[in-house]
Amino acid sequence: MRRATAAMAAALVAAGTAWSQPKPLEAGRFEVKTLADLVEICRVAPGDPHSLEAIGYCNGYGRGALDYHRAVVPAHAPPLFCAPPGTAPEALRSRFIAWADANPDRLSGPAVEGVFAFLATTYPCPGRRR
Repeated sequence: MRRATAAMAAALVAAGTAWSQPKPLEAGRFEVKTLADLVEICRVAPGDPHSLEAIGYCNGYGRGALDYHRAVVPAHAPPLFCAPPGTAPEALRSRFIAWADANPDRLSGPAVEGVFAFLATTYPCPGRRR
């Protein structure tokens, strides 16, 4: 019973910490249903024992979303976003996390919609409105 009470107290304390505070990831926790789930994985702390897997998952999720977008959108359609060529994955990931922190109303929505909203607002194409 003491363990359950201590665990509950720890959970309540953790819930009160800043959202930007990375929390350790559990093995097998890489299930993404919402944008908040994806941001949690992408926000992994460098010392986390699952940081390599989390970073790979984060980058892979974004790459998969882009590949799917390219597959279903006609080649002649105007681009949704215009990221500069050679943008490093680390830069994308940190900007994505900052964007998510600035848009908490999107965290409960689908992760893939959040990815494209981030790209469209962060890297707008010249001549297109945001």
